[in-house]
Amino acid sequence: MKNDHNSIDPLQMFYQMMSDGSVERFFGGMPRTEPKENVVKHQSLGNGFELRRFEILDEDGDDINDQRFSHLYKDGVKVSDVVYRKGGMCMGFRDGYCYLIKYDKVENNEGRLGYDFGVHVIINSEGNICLSENNSLDHPHHCGGNLAKIGSTYYDLTTGQIVAVCDTSSTIDGKDYLFLNHRYAWDGSKLPLGVYQINKTTCEIIKLDETK
Repeated sequence: MKNDHNSIDPLQMFYQMMSDGSVERFFGGMPRTEPKENVVKHQSLGNGFELRRFEILDEDGDDINDQRFSHLYKDGVKVSDVVYRKGGMCMGFRDGYCYLIKYDKVENNEGRLGYDFGVHVIINSEGNICLSENNSLDHPHHCGGNLAKIGSTYYDLTTGQIVAVCDTSSTIDGKDYLFLNHRYAWDGSKLPLGVYQINKTTCEIIKLDETK
């Protein structure tokens, strides 16, 4: 068993972030610009999904999409017109879920359309967003199964409902369960202090001790 924050090897994740140009976005800001010959047009995510880069033409008809803005496809069929990019947290689908960065169109001071800084999201096996970050500091973290968290709040990805708000002093990450040592209530959590077990599949939470 291992701590849930280390479920992705840090060194592996750093190398991935360096290779796909997403270190800048992970800490805030737009992705770096790549030479066109270095931009991968199709990126496989597993489970039949892939990101396909699309063209953005300027006034001269030149493609200026050199920042890997893409659409999501499933089995060769376009899922939607939502604009995504594969960030450093993305290692493809795991337990039916995948990290991506979602972008919305914005208009600059000159009236030209572009894209915002993007938000980290988790998509499900249907290609739908099931969890999105609520600010630039707390990104969604997939704990495994149908369980995810943002900050100290745990969510059921199948329903979007909150499982628990839990300030943990430590966690133990098992294959099927996540164990939380809830010793503080800094975020105003109404959950009684104690040790809890969350089933990653059903997202059922059980108190294991008698601490009140």
